[in-house]
Amino acid sequence: AHSLLDVAYYWRKILAVQKNLRTMLIQLRLMDKYPDFKYTHTQPYVYETLEKYYPEVFEELKEKVAAGQFEPVGAMYVEPDCNVPSAESLIRQCLYGQQTYKRMFGKKVNNAWLPDVFGYSAAMQKKIKKSKKYILAL
Repeated sequence: AHSLLDVAYYWRKILAVQKNLRTMLIQLRLMDKYPDFKYTHTQPYVYETLEKYYPEVFEELKEKVAAGQFEPVGAMYVEPDCNVPSAESLIRQCLYGQQTYKRMFGKKVNNAWLPDVFGYSAAMQKKIKKSKKYILAL
């Protein structure tokens, strides 16, 4: 399973934090009830908000990540617009995303997961490939 949380939508930051908490709690309870249930979630930023505002839930989430039920995906810090940003901006998204995942879970993510993007620049593949070259060397 996967849920999309658009953190740049038209709501206040606290609403995004609360929506993220509800989404995570639902998934964690489903994992408790159905041990074979697996879930993916993107954007290290939303993990950081959980860690900051709801540390007990974040600790439970870390246990599910370690057990393989909960899979962090999407190497970018937030799911950005991919038409306008410069190559440097997108590469920094990957850099900060990977650093955050490594700090939180001790691992890196090897994919770019962008389910709600409205198109890509023609150079997107090249940018991601360059990001992998530099970032995976961390």
